[in-house]
Amino acid sequence: MKDLSLKITPAKKVNTYVIDGCGAYYECKVLQVMDFSGQEISSFVKKAYGEKPDYHNFYFAEIVEEY
Repeated sequence: MKDLSLKITPAKKVNTYVIDGCGAYYECKVLQVMDFSGQEISSFVKKAYGEKPDYHNFYFAEIVEEY
């Protein structure tokens, strides 16, 4: 963070940090992570956008604090 000249402060409920100076903060508790392997993508979408396997995960979370 020092390289980017960002100041951080401890979050209120989650064991992490937030960046100082933002207008709003959302702290979340991760409930589930689902691997997105690409099998769920239709052949139409793969053909239209390419089949490069650049997949991500789906995160389901509960907002436990906002300020």
